Amino acid sequence: MFKLVFHINEPQKWPMLLNNIHNTIQALQTDNVPFNIVIIANAGAVQGYLDSETRQKIAELTIHNEAENIQFYACQNSLKGQDISIDELNPKNTPITIDTVPVAIIALVEHQKAEFAYIKL
Repeated sequence: MFKLVFHINEPQKWPMLLNNIHNTIQALQTDNVPFNIVIIANAGAVQGYLDSETRQKIAELTIHNEAENIQFYACQNSLKGQDISIDELNPKNTPITIDTVPVAIIALVEHQKAEFAYIKL
C-alpha cells in the first residue's frame, strides 16, 4: 500500500498540489498499486477549500479516481482563526466532503507514525 500525506499551508500552492496528486494517482493506477492519499490544509491554505475552482478540481480527482482512497482535511484551529464554519467548508449539494482535524500538526505526525510518507508543499 502506497501511503502519502500532503501538507499545504499556503493558498497559492493549491494548483501545484492538485497537479501532483493527479500525476501520482495516474502513475499508481498504471502500476496497479493500491494507495491512500491524505491532504491536510492549515493556516491560509484552508481558504482553498472555499475557492470554487479548487473545489471543482478536488471533485474531479475524487470522482474519477478511487474516492475512498483520497481524503481532504482542514485544521479546525485554522478554520476557527479565520472564522470559517463547517457549513461554509461543506455547502449542501456538493459532490465532495472536506473533513476536519483538531490540530493539523498533530494529524501530520500521527500519519507519519502510521507510515505515511510526508510531503510539504
